[in-house]
Amino acid sequence: MKILRYIIFLSILSGIFLVIYRQSDKKGFRRWWMSFKMAVIIAASLAGLIPNPVEATYPYSTNATQPVVMERVVETSRGGFKSDPSQGQFKKEIVSRINEDPGLVRLAEEACNNQRVQDNINHLQDELAKGNDNPGTHKKYFGNNIWEHRARGGGRLYTREIGDKVEILGKSDKKPQNQRKLIERVKKLYVNKKN
Repeated sequence: MKILRYIIFLSILSGIFLVIYRQSDKKGFRRWWMSFKMAVIIAASLAGLIPNPVEATYPYSTNATQPVVMERVVETSRGGFKSDPSQGQFKKEIVSRINEDPGLVRLAEEACNNQRVQDNINHLQDELAKGNDNPGTHKKYFGNNIWEHRARGGGRLYTREIGDKVEILGKSDKKPQNQRKLIERVKKLYVNKKN
């Protein structure tokens, strides 16, 4: 099976190479080389020789003079669910840390006065508990393993994942005054925190 993948890879690569080679005199050598490198990546992906996608790339600072870039490689199936061969899906424990800060409590209460936003946030929590890593329409990374999950109806859920536990750090709606204040507070408490 692996030999078949290499044969497919070489046939795709040779086809792309011939197209690039015919146009190389028009584009010049530098563009030809960049196109060739891209063709290798595309051909390897199509042949299945690059199986794991990179989910996130973020700088990781150490005591060294240069920051280190970390890439988190994950295997995900459709819908953001991580598959477990023995059980099908991972169940995650949901723990709320909102009550640890009065500012986060006040902002969550403001956001959840709207029933639609509360329903959105409940849906996001339920999907996270089922093991869905991307329960809404979009998710945004803030650093220090903290994510904002967005629902279509305006609900926002701020989480930190530690092993099989998901910590709920905050809730907001998409109104700028509520969302901006909550993001600033979460970043102050959890992202920019000096240990």
